[in-house]
Amino acid sequence: MTREAIVANAKKKYANADEATIDAVLRTLQETKFDWRLPDQSLAADATAPEKVSIAKPLLKFIGEHLTLEEYRKLSLHERGELKRRLKEQNREWLEKKFAGVQTAWLMVLDGEVIASGESLGDYPSTEKIREIGLRHRKRPFVFINDWFVMIEESHSPYHPMVSHNIF
Repeated sequence: MTREAIVANAKKKYANADEATIDAVLRTLQETKFDWRLPDQSLAADATAPEKVSIAKPLLKFIGEHLTLEEYRKLSLHERGELKRRLKEQNREWLEKKFAGVQTAWLMVLDGEVIASGESLGDYPSTEKIREIGLRHRKRPFVFINDWFVMIEESHSPYHPMVSHNIF
């Protein structure tokens, strides 16, 4: 099961849950110390395992072009949003692999290469920084956020208000 499928299932299953329930589920997942990274297929096979015949998978590559700054500026806000959504969907598997490899909150991609990343949303690049990089490369970079990171970050709540203040 892919990360996206797990996230979708969790969102669906706990859509009507209160914050305390979601917090408890996330705490339980964190306490298991389960390795959520996708397996690295480049690791050598176990020497004790019987040799398996495998079909070589093509290397994943980022699909889609990065527009020049002029092409990007001509797009409406709606078209820009659609472009980013399409790139994210087309490259879902590629992005999952990249996020799993570096364990970051966000990645900046330009011409199919990760050119920057950050460990938290606190160091998400400013609009000025994105523009500066775009001017330097003469193309618009795209920043993609790790869905797993956002799901965990948004679910924690240190304060749980009581439903009724007049219990007695």
